[in-house]
Amino acid sequence: MLKTVFDGKNNSGRGFTLLEILLTIVLLTVGVFSISRVFTMGMSASTTAEDTDIALNIAQAKMEEVKNTVFNQIKTSAAEPAGVLAPLSEFDVAVEVVDQAKDLKLVEVTVTWDVKGGAVSLPLTTFVADYTTDGGGGGDKPPKPPKPPKPPKK
Repeated sequence: MLKTVFDGKNNSGRGFTLLEILLTIVLLTVGVFSISRVFTMGMSASTTAEDTDIALNIAQAKMEEVKNTVFNQIKTSAAEPAGVLAPLSEFDVAVEVVDQAKDLKLVEVTVTWDVKGGAVSLPLTTFVADYTTDGGGGGDKPPKPPKPPKPPKK
């Protein structure tokens, strides 16, 4: 009886062959590499979206700073780091100002940062107008106060 159990003649097909085990290992390896590739692509997309969001916030903040500047003092500035903190030091901000008319300027704020060896930039453009009452483009003088109403005639 012991002879029939171990001689392999009464083997009922239990267990796995070497070919089945190798095929399973290959399929699992391909699956794991595919899933890891998807995670890598997802992380890259997440980083790109985060960088774009930071750049947009930097551009908006710089644009507000320009819009709150006296009209005659709005000038072009070369690229400079956005901040001293680690996440912001990777971004450069430049302002370009083009006079459109006596009391109108086109302002473009561009934020630039490096991604995988290449530079990416995000421009933000607006018009800034001088709303002084004299229309002289001064911008550094406060507007004239309105004249008081005349008393009614009796």
